[in-house]
Amino acid sequence: PQAFISSRRFIDHPHAYSFEQSLVMQGPAAGLLPQLLNENLKQLVPSYTDLSTYFPSRTHYPTHGQESVNLTVDSARLAARDDRALAVKFLIGTKEEILIDQYMLYDRAIVDSIIKLKIKNPDLKVKILLDTNLDLEMNGLPNAIFLKEMKMYGIELKARKSLHWEEANSEDSIVQFHAINHRNLMIRDGKSVFMGTGPFMGSFERRSPISFGIQLNTAMSSELADSFMDDWDNVDTTYELDVENFEAKIGNRHLSHKVSSFLNTVFSVLLRAFD
Repeated sequence: PQAFISSRRFIDHPHAYSFEQSLVMQGPAAGLLPQLLNENLKQLVPSYTDLSTYFPSRTHYPTHGQESVNLTVDSARLAARDDRALAVKFLIGTKEEILIDQYMLYDRAIVDSIIKLKIKNPDLKVKILLDTNLDLEMNGLPNAIFLKEMKMYGIELKARKSLHWEEANSEDSIVQFHAINHRNLMIRDGKSVFMGTGPFMGSFERRSPISFGIQLNTAMSSELADSFMDDWDNVDTTYELDVENFEAKIGNRHLSHKVSSFLNTVFSVLLRAFD
C-alpha cells in the first residue's frame, strides 16, 4: 500500500501561492493510515458511513523496509490530541539541534517545550523559519506572539523571503499576491523528522476536523537538514526577523511598538491560560 500526505489542503489561498512539503509512504505504515482515519471518523461523525469494507482491519503487518514510522490521526473535536503529544515527545528527544520550518507557531505546548529545551541545554541549537502571516494582513500576527520570548532564550528566528506583486483584475481593482510558507516540519539532530498536516496554532485542533502527525526515522533527515541550512545561510532566501521593533496592524491601522508588545503579552497569557 501507498499513502500521500501533504502539509496543506488541496485548496487555493486567495491571492497567494504556498510552499509545502509532501510525503509518500509505502509499506505497513501506509496500510495502517486509512484504518486509523476510519476509526477517527467514526468517533467524530455519528452519521458517518463505515468505510471498513474499503479499509479492512488487519491484526498484523509484516515488517517492510528499514525505516520506522510513528503515526497519529486526530480530530479537532475529540479530547485526545495525539498529534500535539507526538510533536512534544519528538522535541523532548532532541540532543544537539532542532530545525523548525512552520506556517504557524503559537501552540503554547509546542512553544513552551522549545523554550524549556533551551533552558535545560543552553548549548542546544534551535533554528526556526516562520511564515510572516502576510495572508492575514496583521503584519506578522499571530506568529509574532511568542517571538520576543523565544529570542530572549537564545532561539534563532528567521523568515523566508516572500515574493510580492500587484496586478489589476478585470474590475480594475488592485490585487496583491504573495507567498505562504505552509511547511510544517521539524528535523531533530539530522536523524529524525516530524511532519504535521496542521500548523502549531492553539485553536487548530478545534477548527480542523482531522490532523495527522508523522515521525520518521529516515536517512533523508540529513538531506532535509542540509536543505534547511542552505536556505538559512542564504541571504537571498531568508532574513532575520526584527522582533524588537515589531508593529502589528489591525485593519488599516498600524499600532505602535509599545502597543504591539503589550498585545503580544496579553495574547501569550490567554493562550497559556485557556488552550
